[in-house]
Amino acid sequence: MVVVMSAPRRLLAAAFVAALLGFPLHIGLCGAQGFARFTGPTRVLVRLEAEGLASVDEYRSSLEDELAASPVPVEILRSEAGEGKLAGEGKLAGEESIADEGARRGCPLALSVKVAADTGRESVTWRYFSVLDETLVLATGSFDMPPPKGEVLASGFWTEIRESFPRAISALPMGKVAVKGAPGTKVEGLGDDLVIPPDGEVELVLDLPALVTWSSNRSGSLPGGGSALLSKPGANLLIPDRRLPTWCLDIDAKDFSRLELRSALLFAQRFFARAELAEFYGGIAWANYGGGYSEPAFFSSVAELEAGLGLGYYFMGVAKDLRAYASLDALLRLDAPIGGPVALDATAPFGLSPSIGAEWGPTFRSKLFCELCADLFFGQRFQYQIPAAHFGWRFYL
Repeated sequence: MVVVMSAPRRLLAAAFVAALLGFPLHIGLCGAQGFARFTGPTRVLVRLEAEGLASVDEYRSSLEDELAASPVPVEILRSEAGEGKLAGEGKLAGEESIADEGARRGCPLALSVKVAADTGRESVTWRYFSVLDETLVLATGSFDMPPPKGEVLASGFWTEIRESFPRAISALPMGKVAVKGAPGTKVEGLGDDLVIPPDGEVELVLDLPALVTWSSNRSGSLPGGGSALLSKPGANLLIPDRRLPTWCLDIDAKDFSRLELRSALLFAQRFFARAELAEFYGGIAWANYGGGYSEPAFFSSVAELEAGLGLGYYFMGVAKDLRAYASLDALLRLDAPIGGPVALDATAPFGLSPSIGAEWGPTFRSKLFCELCADLFFGQRFQYQIPAAHFGWRFYL
């Protein structure tokens, strides 16, 4: 499968028809040829160097405005030369060639303009060239004019450069990169209707280098997206696939004192059904501390288990770092002496526990959670604990 982000080069007939219809030249052909149209602009790096000019920024701005008004969809990037920015490896942007800067910033096309003012005339030399191969000059020229004033600089000074702009873009060489991902992944931002085929790889033809921004969507996976600098032909662009978790495991300190394990089945991205089991054989007795009990004040032990089933709903999607949720659990208290029979609690075996909670974590696979709830128990007597709390780690699997 082939997806083309830009037009087959040097097809004069296609270019002529596109020009007549007012369409950009830099598009792909659709239909029987199996090409998809690229909807993004071509990034162009512009570096203007001047000698003897009082206001270089005025010239740069007028040139960039002239190019931006082109019918071809473009993104104009001004060179960082002279701005004191670091270009990497300890170099300043002005110390690297325009080709190196273009490659670093993902621009397949570069325009170099030199203006020299002398004896009442201004000489301009210019050239468009491929960033991948600086020796491949796509258009070049020079002209000599009196110093422009006002409207001349704004509308007529750069005519020759502007008129050569579409031709230079259409002559850009193209390169192939491989887009890899899970079969069935829909990718936007690279070309129309790009879907990863069953073999997990699609060939993409585009002007290089290119800085691409993409988003992805696949049934049963988290939405994804990102940016990548594709610098050379043969590069690989990997579209990550993060499958939605189907269940989770909680390791919980109930009331910050006793161990509880809970497991939940997740469905429809927002709902969950869970089962839980808490033990009371040993824990920290915060309420008993210093209370004069015969047992050690800081510890307590009751031969009891607490089991439950619950339903809940997340108010935010699974991709969020912070998620709030609510749940309702049905509880069952059991007398469970070690080595003895297990039976219903004699006093208040049946319970309900409405709760609200929140979880937080830098990844969606592991999160810290806290819940506040009201434990209500019924039987021969009515018992309650408000508030009760759950605190622990949740692992999504």
